[in-house]
Amino acid sequence: MAITATLTSTMSNSEFLSQFDKHTRFCIIPDHYNTPPLGYPDQKKFNHEVPLAEQLMQQEKNVIFLTTNWHSGLDNLDNVHYYNPFFLYINHLLKSAEIDISKIGQPYIANVIGYKERHNRILSSHWLAKNFPVNELLTNWKNNNSLDKTYNIIKNSKYSSKSHLQKNKFLRENYYEDNFDAQTPWNIWHPSYKRFITHLLPHIFRKSLVSILLDTANLEPINTLSDKSLYSMASGCLILPVGCYQIHEMLKKIGFCIFDDVFDMKHLENKDLYARTVMGFENNKSIITSKEKVKHLWNEHSREIQHNHIHACKTDSIKNFFKESIGLAKEACKFVDGSTDYELGFGVY
Repeated sequence: MAITATLTSTMSNSEFLSQFDKHTRFCIIPDHYNTPPLGYPDQKKFNHEVPLAEQLMQQEKNVIFLTTNWHSGLDNLDNVHYYNPFFLYINHLLKSAEIDISKIGQPYIANVIGYKERHNRILSSHWLAKNFPVNELLTNWKNNNSLDKTYNIIKNSKYSSKSHLQKNKFLRENYYEDNFDAQTPWNIWHPSYKRFITHLLPHIFRKSLVSILLDTANLEPINTLSDKSLYSMASGCLILPVGCYQIHEMLKKIGFCIFDDVFDMKHLENKDLYARTVMGFENNKSIITSKEKVKHLWNEHSREIQHNHIHACKTDSIKNFFKESIGLAKEACKFVDGSTDYELGFGVY
């Protein structure tokens, strides 16, 4: 039993539940829920099931939940607070550097980044390879090259069409690996941040105009913001998110400009993961495949782009947004084994 319970992405339901008793005061969920990102046979059924963590949020009214996962349905639960320690940590690192976002040379239309397999990345890989001028796309890409694991997502979607994807046509792997020293203290450096500074910023973001944002998307209709969202916002691009439920609303709450006057964002309210991804491309196809349109829109929104850069890199606005949840997390972490400090964010600020 625990005063502060935690839910990690690899924990079983029984391990999670075993932490709760009448003495439990806090529960921290610093990553996505403990459900596998791929492999559910029936997405339609899954969309109507309430995740275990959210069942407890509704049942355990005396427990304060600090969660990285969000959707609008959690807004009315007074005991649930949005807390994103990794997002805050990367924001902390971004504020420590001078980041140049001026464009280099003649920029490409867009960029897209993906590594771990997720349904939104698999679907995006195939849609982009089939429908986008790939000579105008900069990538840092790996793994998401087979439709087999997303077969049921496609099959169960009312929106799916054979015209959207082609089985053997996908983005090619070119993921940048570097020799990161694993012994470097986490509060000084981080492999994701090092990759951003040394490769993604100069070779991807500063050479393109639109960032196609494929942040973490499991099957649950939730959003889980990560470093990918912050890097895109920090780097001088228009942003088109795909696949991550209501991510635009959370980014807007945090204070970012989300370019909903540029792109149609209706797909992000769809609980059908296929539609939430592919509809985003289809509804905005006439814009993102036209270099002239993108150039015009990028120039027209220079003020909003600069605002996002400053918001991500030069002020305490994001930290202030999380002020209440940081205070609660510091109290909750008094009752947690210090070995998990990094994951929970305690000690970063």
